[in-house]
Amino acid sequence: QFAPAQKQMKIVVLNDRSTKMKPYNDELKELINIYLKKLKSYDRVKVINFGNKMVDMQPFINGRLKTLQAITNESYSTEARLGKSFYEAINKASSNNQKSRVLLITNGDLDENAFAPYGLETLLNYAKNNNVPVFVLCFGNGPRVEELTLLAKKTNAKFILASGSNDIYKLEEIMRNQNDTYYLMEYTTQAASVFAKKAWRTVRIQVNYKDLFGVDKGGYFI
Repeated sequence: QFAPAQKQMKIVVLNDRSTKMKPYNDELKELINIYLKKLKSYDRVKVINFGNKMVDMQPFINGRLKTLQAITNESYSTEARLGKSFYEAINKASSNNQKSRVLLITNGDLDENAFAPYGLETLLNYAKNNNVPVFVLCFGNGPRVEELTLLAKKTNAKFILASGSNDIYKLEEIMRNQNDTYYLMEYTTQAASVFAKKAWRTVRIQVNYKDLFGVDKGGYFI
């Protein structure tokens, strides 16, 4: 099934596999299965589990059972370190032509230095500047809930409590309907001669804004 790029979601599930998530695993399996069933055949999902370290569970695929298995894997860690996994999730989710999304699953009981080595503000800005909304599905009321709520809000996403909120059953719709930010560039160029028609013209874009620097290259046929 083909879909225009503006409808296709590229989702990274950032999944807390600390021992504090173990009591919620059956509920997690039930709710995530409902969510995955609602995804379209053209959507792609990647799973990154985090605990003592980051574990890259699978590449971007469209496979409900394999994704469900990766998310509910019962290999737990004693700690919940989010920082490096979060940074990698933003890198992997970023896309110029798809709906970039991160779904962070946790109970909010993250370690005191959970956002190290970057810090919450740096990670928040990294997601925001790369136009990656970070949706939070929370199974508890841990000490980091306030920060996670801020993270979702500042990235134009949503913080959802697994218990007591019907939003979990509409999560696919909420994520897909989230507005994305695009930059439209308009310029004029010389008219092509008869001999130049169908020739390729390269376009190079360079941006330097608030100490942020980026370069990209594309083009078009005349």
